[in-house]
Amino acid sequence: MTFFAPLTYGFSTTKIAALKAKLLSRSFYDEAIGTRSSDSIISLLSRTEYGPYLTRLSTHLSGTALVSAATQQRFSHLLRLLRKYLPKKDWHLYDAFSLRYEASNAKLVFSSWLKGKTFSDIANKIMPALYSEGRWESIYNSSNPLKVFSTLPLGKKLKERFRHREVDVGNFIEFSEALDDAVLEEQKLLKKSRTYEFLVKEIDIGNVLHIREGGDKRKLSREGRHPLSLLKSMDKNSSSFKRLLSYYNIEEGDSVPLAHMKAERAVYSRLASAFYTSVFSPDRVFMFFLLLEEEEKNLRKLVLSKELSLSREETAKVVMA
Repeated sequence: MTFFAPLTYGFSTTKIAALKAKLLSRSFYDEAIGTRSSDSIISLLSRTEYGPYLTRLSTHLSGTALVSAATQQRFSHLLRLLRKYLPKKDWHLYDAFSLRYEASNAKLVFSSWLKGKTFSDIANKIMPALYSEGRWESIYNSSNPLKVFSTLPLGKKLKERFRHREVDVGNFIEFSEALDDAVLEEQKLLKKSRTYEFLVKEIDIGNVLHIREGGDKRKLSREGRHPLSLLKSMDKNSSSFKRLLSYYNIEEGDSVPLAHMKAERAVYSRLASAFYTSVFSPDRVFMFFLLLEEEEKNLRKLVLSKELSLSREETAKVVMA
């Protein structure tokens, strides 16, 4: 930490600490898990920071759709707001970080467009984003959605990924992977930050489980925090790979779904701890958003578990808090 860091990041550190204190507590989740219906969870949630959003949206939404829309609207508000808390020299990092939300939107929009759905079918599922918010409907309803999308920062980066050939939305798997690659390439700007481990956690966990299950190491195509050269050199029975499994809290007899869930919990736990030590840096802002992402996922899982009539024990297993 430099001598001037407290002066540069003092304002953002204070603001983010106040917002972190307003994230849902363990006691909220304990009470919500014990409720019998999604309406009861929404009632509990209305007493929190989500209350105004729930009130405004409850006239035309309910259940999972209501909670998803409310969490996304709050997320959208904070995403626009918190960029201003950072010094301008860090705005390029903030923009690189936020591309993850642009990519989620692009996948949702183009997959729905290919299936012939209307924009109203997906409007409440659009993630907040810095550059495309409010533009997806015009993109969706244009005669050439891809051409309009190409004017956005992520669209331009996508064209760069395809270089000398046309982007083919019809080959959606290739299109989706190209989006992920474009985002990953941009997020390498954050590689020296503590946030990077949490941004690429799905890549890292996927690679580790691929090796554990005896998959072809040549098919490891994306590099997260762990270098591909290192992973490809590891034997799944070696002590070094076993230490890697231990890092993710994965045990020998765990099924793939259980191992994935345990690994996510391990990373989430480290994220929550890292937040408190990442003072006077942009990392604290990025980590707050990652914690907020987990909160949104937890809320959707909670409401859905009640709609599916899962038991308290089954609900507690899928909620990561």
